[in-house]
Amino acid sequence: MRCSTRLACNDAKRTKIESSVLWILIFNTVFLSSVIWYVHRQSTTDNLTKLKNRRALYQKYSRGIPANKTVVYLDVNKFKHINDTYGHQVGDEVLKQISQRILTHWRAHSFRLGGDEFVLIGMVTEAELQTLLEPILAFDFLSESGEHFVQVNASLGFSMPRAINLPIDEVLHLADVEMYKNKQNQA
Repeated sequence: MRCSTRLACNDAKRTKIESSVLWILIFNTVFLSSVIWYVHRQSTTDNLTKLKNRRALYQKYSRGIPANKTVVYLDVNKFKHINDTYGHQVGDEVLKQISQRILTHWRAHSFRLGGDEFVLIGMVTEAELQTLLEPILAFDFLSESGEHFVQVNASLGFSMPRAINLPIDEVLHLADVEMYKNKQNQA
């Protein structure tokens, strides 16, 4: 680098260093933001089904379930039997298929609580529920290998819109109790 004066040379070096430091800071900020986003996404997404998980449900509705929201609690019937008879890989495939059906037919929020339990939350009427949930609640499943055919069905319970906002645990309990009544009626 040729400079006309020593001061001009120092200014040029300082500018080059400042520019390099600025680019390093920008890179680090973008990199750290990406890592934070990835870790947050991993902590709120179910790895198997790609639905939001229990943590995401409780974060989203930490102030309670709005009065105008319907909450649907789904539980796969005889899921332990599917796992025990066909293996956990087929059980996982069933859960993925249910999740895909939820994503296709349910246009609001959906969560996998764990195991074979799912929660759907949205603004729907009782009349709309049947149409929206029919392809999710019962379907014929063929494993990826083509070796196993299973008729899958699920029980549901729901908490229709209420007069007031309620804590999430209270609304889930109401829907869960309703779901178990339906499950017993199907047995």
